Amino acid sequence: MFYALLIAISVQSVGVFALIQAGLLTYEAGAFPWLGTVIGGYIFGLGIVLAVDVPPGPGIARVRD
Repeated sequence: MFYALLIAISVQSVGVFALIQAGLLTYEAGAFPWLGTVIGGYIFGLGIVLAVDVPPGPGIARVRD
């Protein structure tokens, strides 16, 4: 599964780069929303803990068979 995701991300990155270079797509980087990212990450992590996929604690993950 890892290799499939790696290939998909690679193909997407090359495609987006080609569209930007061809002038068919414009991209302007804006300000990074730090607060929204931190709050969203916290809510996402809380949801994973509540779904019992990852036990609470820093850097601890459970691997399933």
